[in-house]
Amino acid sequence: MPSIISSFYDALALQCVLTWPSAAHISDALSLETAPDIMLNNGFAIAIGPGIGGTDQSCQEMFVRDVLIFRVMRVAATENDQAKMASSVKSLMEAIFDLRKNIRINNTLGGVVSDIGFISDGGIELLPTASGKFHVLSSVYSVKYLENLY
Repeated sequence: MPSIISSFYDALALQCVLTWPSAAHISDALSLETAPDIMLNNGFAIAIGPGIGGTDQSCQEMFVRDVLIFRVMRVAATENDQAKMASSVKSLMEAIFDLRKNIRINNTLGGVVSDIGFISDGGIELLPTASGKFHVLSSVYSVKYLENLY
């Protein structure tokens, strides 16, 4: 029997697509700077973080695992255009807020996991690439799920 990780990854990706229908899913969250610009203009990526095993419950083990979601958007302003820069930053923060709100409403990802909850975000960072500048905001969620061991 396969691990539940694939199922919750897919359910989380679907939640991102439902929240941001025009955003591209960047498959390699660990190498955002090498992703094509067309995806970085308006994209997201998911990285599976560390996990901790817990109580064994009749052939199942409870796991708690961190998942990072990266939201990326092109910086649509020059350094001198403060109003556009502020708009770009606010747009990214609002996008992450929308995802947090939708995950809170659907905190089992359609019954795939026991619970998923927001932990923190990494603040807006600049992701420079050869062709432009992009803002990226990472948010960390804690996912609780039961894994079949046998």
